[in-house]
Amino acid sequence: MGVSEGSRTCAGFIPAGSVVGEGRRRNGFVCSRRPSYQRTLPVRQAEIVESSDAVLDQQVSSSDTPVLVDFYAQWCGPCKLLNPILDWASEEYGSGLKILKIDADTNNKSVAKYNISALPTLILFKNGEMKSQIVGAVAKSRVSEFLKENI
Repeated sequence: MGVSEGSRTCAGFIPAGSVVGEGRRRNGFVCSRRPSYQRTLPVRQAEIVESSDAVLDQQVSSSDTPVLVDFYAQWCGPCKLLNPILDWASEEYGSGLKILKIDADTNNKSVAKYNISALPTLILFKNGEMKSQIVGAVAKSRVSEFLKENI
């Protein structure tokens, strides 16, 4: 079964003229699979690392690149909305940005030290010092602008 022009996919709409591999229909959507002979080149994606009170200061101060720290909680819905944006930032900036996540519920010392009063909070450190922060769930465009201004 081929995919026709203008079909809906799992990820959205396929524009006319797009080349898409064979797929199977599921709930009216075409779930396309990449043929096994197609490969993608590896992306130099920065790793998003879980941090803690014990090592956060050392990770920030010893980094040669800017460090973006995400203060989050497992139960926080807006915090979960930032995950795809952080994934994007890790792909976009690669090894030029270190991304750390720290659970605010289990790391009270860091929460107190940086006066975290709302979640999610993103803090950007440069040369070991706090440069800027964003509080609350924000759009990808705002995070992109924030990083461009401060890196």
